[in-house]
Amino acid sequence: MDTSSLQNLATAIKKSSRIVSLTGAGISVASGIPDFRSEGGLWTRYDPSLYASYSKFVEDPSYFWEMHIETMRLIDRARPNPAHRALADLEELGLLKGVITQNIDGLHQDAGTSTVYELHGTNKTSSCIICRRQYPTKEIADHIFSFQKEDLIRKMRRGNEIPACDCGGWIKPDVILFGEKMSHEVAVAAQELASSCDLLLVVGTSLQVQPAASLPFATKHNGGAIAFINREPTFLNRIADHVFLGKAEEILPELVNMLNAAT
Repeated sequence: MDTSSLQNLATAIKKSSRIVSLTGAGISVASGIPDFRSEGGLWTRYDPSLYASYSKFVEDPSYFWEMHIETMRLIDRARPNPAHRALADLEELGLLKGVITQNIDGLHQDAGTSTVYELHGTNKTSSCIICRRQYPTKEIADHIFSFQKEDLIRKMRRGNEIPACDCGGWIKPDVILFGEKMSHEVAVAAQELASSCDLLLVVGTSLQVQPAASLPFATKHNGGAIAFINREPTFLNRIADHVFLGKAEEILPELVNMLNAAT
């Protein structure tokens, strides 16, 4: 870790008045949730156009559940790691105004961050696609986990054991599938937050998906600085003011330590 560069970022944070973080799958890897796009990730084993498509879900939810059972198990076991806790610490110090995340795992909230905008929804709750009645996903997970996965999928392929509402509609976790509209309110709030900050901490994302990929440009357009913390370079490193290639769960806690030492 480049200590002098990290100290420069700490100095920039102390001089900033409005800091925001944009996070992606990479921040949760240390919590046991692999990046979908990485080697061995879900997208290498499940075609998202079939298993993560909203239109396919409406037609036959069994494909979505075949994939999502794995995601639910990972999220059920996951706990916030030092990177999540470091961002919560920055908020508690009054330095961080909010987190915009592409993740559905709820780990930022579990770590104690209070202002979180979830671009791709959340796995914490589920809703009927017809009447919009909401359910805790844990209740659905407890029932689903009582089956062996192979047996459950066979039943679901025949139209049985698929989570359904009293009105007859399918129940879907409140995650955004391909072809599904994301929350307009969340998207607008995220855009406003990124546009108004003077420092955007981009953590654990390769910025391959919109609208997250455009948010650093909104910060830059309005005169803000950008810091990238990621295991690999992104195509936007060229516009960054600070770049750290490494593990967020190591870099962010050290950054917080520097800030605490300076107070």
